[in-house]
Amino acid sequence: MDAAQVQGYIDTAVTMVVEYAPRVLGVVVIFVIGRWLASKVGKLVGVAMRKAKLDETLSRFGSNMSRYFVLLVTGLACLELFGIKTTSFVAVLAAAGFAVGIALQGSLGNFASGVMLLIFRPFSVGDVISAGGETGGVVSLGMFATTLQTPDFKVITVSNGAVTGGNITNYTTFPQRRVDAGVGVAYDAEPQKVKEVLKKMLDAIPEVDSSKGVNVVLTGLGASSVDYQMRAYCEHADYWTVLEKMNEGAWYALTEADMGIPYQTLDINIVSGSAS
Repeated sequence: MDAAQVQGYIDTAVTMVVEYAPRVLGVVVIFVIGRWLASKVGKLVGVAMRKAKLDETLSRFGSNMSRYFVLLVTGLACLELFGIKTTSFVAVLAAAGFAVGIALQGSLGNFASGVMLLIFRPFSVGDVISAGGETGGVVSLGMFATTLQTPDFKVITVSNGAVTGGNITNYTTFPQRRVDAGVGVAYDAEPQKVKEVLKKMLDAIPEVDSSKGVNVVLTGLGASSVDYQMRAYCEHADYWTVLEKMNEGAWYALTEADMGIPYQTLDINIVSGSAS
C-alpha cells in the first residue's frame, strides 16, 4: 500500500468523522433527553390519572403508553437526524399494525372492553358479580380478562369481551342484600296465619336486619300447595347463613303450628274392562 492510498483512507475517515460525528452526538443527546422526557411524561400522566381517581390498572397503562409514545417519537427523530426518511418507515409500521390488529382482533376487543370496564367501573375488586355466564367474587380486573373466585374456591377467568357483551349483575353494590326463600304450605292452612308464623320466625333470626322489616308474600296457588316467598335483608357476609336459617326455620315453625308442607300428589284413575 503506497502513501497515496493511505492518504486516501485518512481523508475518507476524516470526512466521515466530520460528517457523522455531529449526527452521532446529536443522536446521543436526543436519546438521553428523550428517555428523560419519557420518564417524566409517564409519571405525570400516572399522577394525573390517579388524582382523577381512575383505577390503578388504567393509571399504569396510561403512564406506560405515554412513555412508549415519547420513546417512539425519540427513535423517529434519531433516524431523521441520520438522514433516514421516516415517512416510509411510519407507513410500514402502520401497515404492520393493521395486519397485527386483524390477526388479534379478538384480543384487541377484550383489551377495549377492559378499558371500558376500568373507566365506567360497573364493579370493583372484591365485589360479587354475575357476568359472562359466571358468578363469583372479583379477584382481579385485567386488561384482557376478569378473574372470579367462586364460593367453592374455583378460579374462573372470563374474557372482558364476554363480560361487557351481556348483562352484569353486581350483588355487592349496596351494603345489604335481600334474601328470598320459597316454601309451599298445605291448602287447609289459613294464609294470614301462615304469614304470621313465618314473619315471627324471620324476626327471630339474629342476622336479619329487622329495621328494614321482613315480608311474606303469597306468590301462587300450586298443584299441591299454596306457595309463599319469605323476604328479609342482611349483610352480604351473612347471606348463605340467613338463607339456610330461613329454610330450616320455616320447617320447624310450620310443623309446630300444625301447618303441613305437602308432598306433590298425583291422582291416578284406573278404568277396568274394555269398550264393546
